[in-house]
Formats: sequence, C-alpha cells, structure tokens
Amino acid sequence: MTYDFTTDSSQFYGGSSACVQIDESRWAIPAGDATKNGIIETTDKEIWSNEAGKQGYSPSDFNLDGQVDNCDLNDIWLKNLGLGGWIPE
Repeated sequence: MTYDFTTDSSQFYGGSSACVQIDESRWAIPAGDATKNGIIETTDKEIWSNEAGKQGYSPSDFNLDGQVDNCDLNDIWLKNLGLGGWIPE
C-alpha cells in the first residue's frame, strides 16, 4: 500500500495545521520540532538557543546544512511555529 502525503493538506491527520505547502502542488511535514513532540513551539527555540553556533547535525539544525545558525531559527522554526502533526490514538 502506498500513501502520498504530498498531494494535498487533507492527506495529513490534522490538515493544514500539520503540514506546510512547499510549492503549488506539494505538501510536507514541517521542520523545526527539536523536542520531537509533534508540535513546533518555544521549547524548540530553547534547544536551538543552547546549540546555536555548533556544527554537525543536531535536533536544532532544522535545515540540515550541518550548522545550527540563524537560518535554522529565522527561515525554518519561526515560519513553522505553531504547526504540528499528531498521530491518532
């Protein structure tokens, strides 16, 4: 069985609050959840603050470029703040 999450926000449990539109026809899970609790929130920024300036992949390297810097905070975390995905129980 194949399920394509990229075709519409309705494909995600939680709808548009659980995903981001990356172009006219594709959707994806949002980056920025350093705590891995399913919600992008201020506690994720706290982890980023503690790791800012570090090199190498880490939970707060939101754009996966190997550096924890302002691009992770401003371009990824801030843009996705408040989004999250949930798994139904």
